[in-house]
Amino acid sequence: MRKTITCYLIRHGRTRGNLEKRYIGRNIDEPLSSAGRRELLQLKKEYPHELQEVTRHHPTVVTSPMKRAIETADLLFPGADLIREPRIEEMDFGIFEGKNYQELSGDLRYQAWISSFCREKILEGESMEEFCRRSYLGFSSRVLEVAKADPSGNAPLIFLCHGGTIMAVLSRLTGEDYYSFQVGNGDGFCIEIGVNEDELTAISYHRLLFGVPS
Repeated sequence: MRKTITCYLIRHGRTRGNLEKRYIGRNIDEPLSSAGRRELLQLKKEYPHELQEVTRHHPTVVTSPMKRAIETADLLFPGADLIREPRIEEMDFGIFEGKNYQELSGDLRYQAWISSFCREKILEGESMEEFCRRSYLGFSSRVLEVAKADPSGNAPLIFLCHGGTIMAVLSRLTGEDYYSFQVGNGDGFCIEIGVNEDELTAISYHRLLFGVPS
C-alpha cells in the first residue's frame, strides 16, 4: 500500500481559559467563548482555497471529544461526519490545570517544569514524551485506517484538535522541534503524508494562516 494523503490539523477556537492564558488541558472540558465563535467564522473565510473546497463536500473530521474541539468542528465543517478520538485530546497538565503563569510563579514544581522546557512529567499529569506518544498513536492509527479504507487516497482527512496535539503529532512525524509547530486558535497545518504499509512519512507541510492572534 503506497499512497499520499493530505491531512489538515486545526486547533480549536478560543475559550475563556485561552483568553486568560491558563493551562487548559485534558481535564478541563470548557466550551468556546462567544468571541472564539466569532473569530472562527471570520478565520474560515481566510482559509486556503483547497480547504474551502474540502468544506463543501461534507468531509470526515477526526475530532478530540472535548467540547471546544467538537464545537469548532460544527462551526467550521457543518454536516461533516465526526469521528471522536480521545487520544488526540490536549496534554494532561495535572496539578497545573486551570492555572496561569501568575498563579504558578511561586510554585517550585512549576519552575522545575519550565526549566525542563516543559518536558518533565507533571504531578498527576503527563510528560511531554507520554503526551507525544499518545497523540501520535491516535493520529497515525486514524490515518492508516482511512488509507486502508480508501484505496484512491483522494479524500483529505481533517483533525480538529488542540495546540499541544498539533505540536506533538508534527514534531513526531517530521523530527523537527516541538515548539516550531505552535499555532493560534483556529490556525493549523496542512501536511502531505506518504503511507507505505504501516509507516507514515512527512512529504511536505505548510501553515494554513499567518498573523493569527495566539
